[in-house]
Amino acid sequence: MYIIYRDSWVNDENLKKNTMQIQMQYEFDKENHLQKPKQEKKDAIALEELPKNKTDPHGICGRFSALLIIAIIIFIIIRQREKIRLIKKERNRISRETP
Repeated sequence: MYIIYRDSWVNDENLKKNTMQIQMQYEFDKENHLQKPKQEKKDAIALEELPKNKTDPHGICGRFSALLIIAIIIFIIIRQREKIRLIKKERNRISRETP
């Protein structure tokens, strides 16, 4: 008799666990099923906008302008350093000539 009740109790516990697991899986699948169309819509929008980002003429023009400005600044700095080097060279030459 004890064994029968024990087995019955164990089976009830297993049944509750299995029922809970099946219910949780159902809820999870239901949520995924509802989210799938939304995610597909977002993916479609992202794919439509992807080509626009690659051929954006304002972005290319802006990058080129920034690169040009940086190149001009570097050129000016190099030219000023060269002038300073020539001035120092001339001062050293003059200081060597004076007794």
